[in-house]
Amino acid sequence: TCHFQYVTVVMMMTMMFIILIVSLYIGILEAYINASQARCCLNYDYASAGTAAGCGTPTDDRIKVAPNGCDTCMAYQCLDWTVGSRTNALREAAFRARTGQDVYFGVGSYGNNMTRAGYCYRLTVTNVLKDIIVQVVNQGADVLDGNFDLMTADGGFGLFDACADGVEPFYNTNKTFWGDIYGGVKDITYCKNLPEYSVCKYNQPPESLVDLCIWSFKNNIRGVGNGNTNPQIKRMCQIQCPVELYTATGLHRSDEKATLGSDCLSSTAHLEPSGGHMTRMMDCAKPSYGWAYNVKYPTFPNFDAVVPCRRDG
Repeated sequence: TCHFQYVTVVMMMTMMFIILIVSLYIGILEAYINASQARCCLNYDYASAGTAAGCGTPTDDRIKVAPNGCDTCMAYQCLDWTVGSRTNALREAAFRARTGQDVYFGVGSYGNNMTRAGYCYRLTVTNVLKDIIVQVVNQGADVLDGNFDLMTADGGFGLFDACADGVEPFYNTNKTFWGDIYGGVKDITYCKNLPEYSVCKYNQPPESLVDLCIWSFKNNIRGVGNGNTNPQIKRMCQIQCPVELYTATGLHRSDEKATLGSDCLSSTAHLEPSGGHMTRMMDCAKPSYGWAYNVKYPTFPNFDAVVPCRRDG
């Protein structure tokens, strides 16, 4: 009897110990998940840059020099820069109310020439209903001179991929759903296979990648027909950057020509060489001109580099 009681007590103590270990493990796991979620969703804007734990000295420039692959300071493209985003629509409405001009806003790369960093251009593109005002926020070694590589929902990763690959990709997704490395999916029906929201969904309301992809097809950003072409740029000129756009990106050159207007039709318009095409990309990575040392030209105070976004876009 005593032996049986002893065995029973030992078994009960063993079970209690196992339960305690499991509980501790679950608690640690939950804490790790919460910490990881908090880390990946740190707010990378000037207002809260100093509160980002483990990210170094709280200075305005810290985020701009933080590497894209830093464990605690991950930085990405901002989804609201994407052509067709709801946030861009609000900026476009403000621009229309101020100037009377109805355009789309966007960002991207213009060839592989760093002298264009931060400059703004107005594009008239074949079969696109409105002109597009764009700012150069990135540099692409794979972008042919004369082409503008527009940030478009699932426009193709190109040389880099922070959307579905890397230490902490922007989306939790399989790369096969994204289509070609250059151009992305080839048909509007494939948009639904993309992840709708990023890993962190703290941005309210979040921009839907699926909706943005569908919008790009319906508005001929990807060309006409099967959406697998690069539409031709019919007219392109350098313009003064609209306040609605440069306040969204954080970059504003102070050496813009005073004679620049807001369209390409005036006799004094600074036209670019014709014959280029509007290509597309989306790599989710912090753009080249998010690093202040890449912007080698004069800028206005507090607008010296592109301010990237956290993992919720």
